[in-house]
Amino acid sequence: MAKKELTLRELKVQAISERKEGRLIELPEKFFEKLHNLEKMLLELLEEHGNDAERKDRVNDDLRKLMDLKIDLIKRREMKLADLAVEIVNKQNPGENAVDDSEKEFLKEMCKIIEKHRNEMIRNELSVEKEKVVEEVEEKVEEVEEKVEEVEEKVEEVKEEVEDYLLVKVTDSIPTFIGMDSKSYTLEKNDILHLPKYNARLLMDAGKIERME
Repeated sequence: MAKKELTLRELKVQAISERKEGRLIELPEKFFEKLHNLEKMLLELLEEHGNDAERKDRVNDDLRKLMDLKIDLIKRREMKLADLAVEIVNKQNPGENAVDDSEKEFLKEMCKIIEKHRNEMIRNELSVEKEKVVEEVEEKVEEVEEKVEEVEEKVEEVKEEVEDYLLVKVTDSIPTFIGMDSKSYTLEKNDILHLPKYNARLLMDAGKIERME
């Protein structure tokens, strides 16, 4: 039994159905092969009616309709195949029964492209995040180093101040006086404090204080 060939009307019905449905529609058996045969037949008719302008115009009109329907159908199926590829990559287990044999290679390549793009984007995001973390750590290190420098400067200042003073214990009360550091001192017996070296030595010589260190 000879296989039934595709008609222009059937192609139109298939294109309209594809346009209405949100998901891929299962095509009749050997659909694209029959579509190719229909196009080939119209081209042959065009040659046969080369001298018949009226028939030639009708065939040309059918060819234009065929090409418009064919392009519309293929574009819509490509978009749906792209959506299907995303679902496959997302492991959503979509049905693939409506994928024609002639479209399986296209679907496979689409999946590869999506996976490659996604992996590259993930790596880029991780790289950017890593760089951001490194920058933040470096900023924190700089802040800590600045704080350490400030503390070291303070320590040096304190050391310098301490080196200019002596720790002493008062053995006899002393009236208020102005020290070499321009500070006022009133010393009571048994007070323990730091005094400028110059003042401390004078008071030690006078027997008023004794050195504690």
